[in-house]
Parts: sequence; C-alpha cells; structure tokens
Amino acid sequence: METPRVKVPATAKAGEAIIIRALLMHPMESGLRLGPDGRRVPRRIVHRFECTFDGAPVLAWDLEPGVAANPFLEIAFLARRSGAFRFVWIEDGGERAEVEAILTVEA
Repeated sequence: METPRVKVPATAKAGEAIIIRALLMHPMESGLRLGPDGRRVPRRIVHRFECTFDGAPVLAWDLEPGVAANPFLEIAFLARRSGAFRFVWIEDGGERAEVEAILTVEA
C-alpha cells in the first residue's frame, strides 16, 4: 500500500474549526471485475479507516467494495488543544498504512 497523504494545518487558534484531508492511493478492487486474461481480479479493498486525536476516536469508517479507488476524506475538527492525529487504513489481509500529524493550538 502506498503512503497516504494527509493535510492537517500546522497551527490553529483555540476553538477554530479546521478541515483535515486524507487521501489513500489504492485500487479498491472488489473481486468482481475481470482482468484482461478473463480471470477475476483478486479482491483487494481497504475495509477500515480510523482517525484518532491523542488516542481518542475522531472518526471510524467501515468501507465497502463499492467505494471508488483512491478514497478521499475531509474531516471537520474543532481545535481545542494541541495534539497528534493518527490515521490508519486497514486492507483485506491485514496490511496497514499509518500516518501521524501534529496540530499546535495557539491561545
């Protein structure tokens, strides 16, 4: 799995709403499509996305085979304190992609 791209503002004012963007370049193969050789392309989907802030859940999403390739998310978050975001994508078979980003909140 490729390294995901996340965009988290480096700083925010206390109480400010920020937008977090997360993109994973991934084919999201459902296992139903036929390849050029006439055989089914093996199923390979990201079935779980989790976002936490200092260990507390922000968003958890169970993806289905119908989700398009290269899943992209925008998450609204109210910045109250500084901390670390952790983003995790879990693929069929257990492969994981993880990224961390730090947010500094100014008074």
